[in-house]
Amino acid sequence: MNTMIYKGYTAQIEYSAEDGCLIGEIAGIRDIVGFHGDSVAELRAAFEEAVEDYLDLILISTITFEEKHMTDEQKYLFDLQGFIVLKGVVPQTVIDACNEVLDQYEQMPPEDYPPPLCLGTQRTEQELYISNILEADNTFNALIDIPEVLDVVQGVTGGPYRLNHTYTIYRWGGGYTGLHMHGTPIIPKCQYHCRNGEMVSTLTKAVFPMLDCDVEDGCFAVIPGAHKSNFRKPWGSHPDENPVLTPIPAAAGDAIIFTEALTHGSVINVSGKPRRTLYYCYSIGYMPDWGGQGLHFSPNVMESLSETQQSILQLK
Repeated sequence: MNTMIYKGYTAQIEYSAEDGCLIGEIAGIRDIVGFHGDSVAELRAAFEEAVEDYLDLILISTITFEEKHMTDEQKYLFDLQGFIVLKGVVPQTVIDACNEVLDQYEQMPPEDYPPPLCLGTQRTEQELYISNILEADNTFNALIDIPEVLDVVQGVTGGPYRLNHTYTIYRWGGGYTGLHMHGTPIIPKCQYHCRNGEMVSTLTKAVFPMLDCDVEDGCFAVIPGAHKSNFRKPWGSHPDENPVLTPIPAAAGDAIIFTEALTHGSVINVSGKPRRTLYYCYSIGYMPDWGGQGLHFSPNVMESLSETQQSILQLK
């Protein structure tokens, strides 16, 4: 027995010869929460108690979080350019745990994916797109409710929001994402506007790099301000065709938050280094699961989530 699971939280277990007992630590969270026991039964009881105590702390911090707002600088930059970058908001322990799971799926044949995981696009030598990555492993639950991210999502949605869908993209040499989305013409499910100081982004995405990603690695890229453009983009979808395309390099642990109405994609991976990214997509609360590219939650998705996380996924 190397792990235990309770309410969506996983514990790493080992025997301490020095202390003469079993010791454990909750994995995939920002804080260090440990526990111990002289037997498996005692260890499980201590683990469950540790999780319950941690959930109580989350509840307190959530109440405090709801009283927070985006800073004036964040509001200005998001409205101006359509995105902001949050530095170092994902703990290294979470990044490491996510990469362990992503290593497995990189090698796994698609027919072996557990449902509802599926290919979002056909796999190529340059790209692997997996839909519904949240349900691949409980490890990914930790990214649902990062306070700094939710603070921005709440501030730009203009009302109740929900986690609508998740996916991951692996990218290798020569690969890129073509530019897509725009302010004009209006896309019903992906709109942005600001009236009387209130922003409304109907779909807002959090981009979580799992590996450091610089310009030569094919990083995320946008046309700043395109979410408010009143005219059609005069260029094609290839990155090289867009002279105003702006790369957004980011490190593992950062989060890029952007409105889906923003014209976005990536630059070309010319380094050959792998790019590996998770996408958590938050919509207005009443928007159902995206549906396209097989993006939807399974009926069992709530089983591994905390109550707070469940509320974030629920339709409002």
